[in-house]
Amino acid sequence: LSTVFTSIWSSGVALVSVVSLFVVTPVVAFYMLLDWDRMVAVVDSWVPRDYVETVRALARDINTATAGFVRGQGTLCLVLGVMYATGLTFTGLNFAILIGFFAGLISFIPYVG
Repeated sequence: LSTVFTSIWSSGVALVSVVSLFVVTPVVAFYMLLDWDRMVAVVDSWVPRDYVETVRALARDINTATAGFVRGQGTLCLVLGVMYATGLTFTGLNFAILIGFFAGLISFIPYVG
């Protein structure tokens, strides 16, 4: 009986976590987009005026590097998805295109893929 309740409890917690992820993430993203300029202005006001240009240049460099990484990972995922789908289709696997593109999609996070 204890094992059954433990299993039900852990399944319930996992379900609540997944639901909260799909509800909280879009709400937070929406409000961050809505208040983005205000947040940047507040953080910018914290920087000493002597170092504002240096900090802004560093932030631009970080933005450029991160954007390049995301574009590169996205391109890599697309290429891998096409390669996996093509290879699995040639082997005659059912749902090869779906499986191949899903495998390419999850490779966006290197350790997951």
